[in-house]
Amino acid sequence: SESLIVPRFVLAELQTLADSRDPIKRERGRRGLEILNQLQGSRDIELTIHEGSDDQEAPVDERLVRVTRLLQGRLLTNDGALAQVARLQKVSILNLNDLSRALRPVVVVGDEIDLSLVKEGREHHQAVGYLPDGTMIVVNNARPRLGKSATVIVSSALQTAAGRLIFAEL
Repeated sequence: SESLIVPRFVLAELQTLADSRDPIKRERGRRGLEILNQLQGSRDIELTIHEGSDDQEAPVDERLVRVTRLLQGRLLTNDGALAQVARLQKVSILNLNDLSRALRPVVVVGDEIDLSLVKEGREHHQAVGYLPDGTMIVVNNARPRLGKSATVIVSSALQTAAGRLIFAEL
C-alpha cells in the first residue's frame, strides 16, 4: 500500500479553514478534512500524521517543502507555484492537475460518444454536454435534443486557456 504523510500543520490549516466565517473557505476546509478521513479509512493508502516541530513562523508552503525534503518524500499538490518552488529546491513533486490531465479520456475526431445534452450552446442551433471529467462538448444542430441523450460524432477539438473544448455533430 502507498503511504501518505500529512504534516500536523496542514491539519491545523484545514481546521482553520473549516472554522472560517467565509463560506467558500469553510467549505474547502471541511472538504479537505472529509477527504483525509476517507483516505484514512482506505485499505490502499496508509495515512499518517507527521508531528514535526519545525519553524512555526514560516509560511505553510515553505514548511511543506522542508518537511518533504526531510522525509525524502514527494510533495502532492495542485498549487502550481508551490510545485515550481519545490522543483527549484530539488524536491520531488506530484502535481494533481498534471495527473488529472494525464488521466483525462482521449477524444479524437471521428469518435462516437453517447452524450446527455444539458444546456443551450452560444449559437442558436447548439446544445452542450459534458464528459465525466468536465470537458465541454458543443454539439451543432442539437438544440431540439436539449434535455435528452444523443449519439454524437466528434468533429474537432480546441485547447483553450480554460481547458479543452470539443465540437461534435449529431
